[in-house]
Amino acid sequence: LSSMDGWGKYEISDKSGTGFTMKSTAAQTENDCGGADITFGTAKKVTFTVKNNADEECWVQVIIKKDGADGSGSRIESAKLDGEAVTGDIKWGVNTTIDAGASKDFELVLTGTDADKFVFSLNSNKDNTKTSGNITVSNAYMYR
Repeated sequence: LSSMDGWGKYEISDKSGTGFTMKSTAAQTENDCGGADITFGTAKKVTFTVKNNADEECWVQVIIKKDGADGSGSRIESAKLDGEAVTGDIKWGVNTTIDAGASKDFELVLTGTDADKFVFSLNSNKDNTKTSGNITVSNAYMYR
């Protein structure tokens, strides 16, 4: 994840191959995101931890996708958060809220071999009114 970029919406720091810190200091608009170009190839599963460093709950969305192609929605086939299966539509990624100071473990099972973007959104959901956010993504690994 050393190529993680805030795409003009977020401050990104502490980048490494397995994590980064993402901050927002102003209210985000719906669907704001940042991402990294990643070659997933034959990876079948991705795992990582997201820690909320802020003093209030945050909303996080993760998308693994193929960029620029028709129907380039999520390449996530199924997901678990803290070991529990995610139910509902994950066509455009997996989203969750994380309590202040808490962490959640993500496990994403992938479909296909053409994913090339690892995308994160912080507090940019439709009903968001938060003016800041601060998360750390760590222990990010792909499994073949």
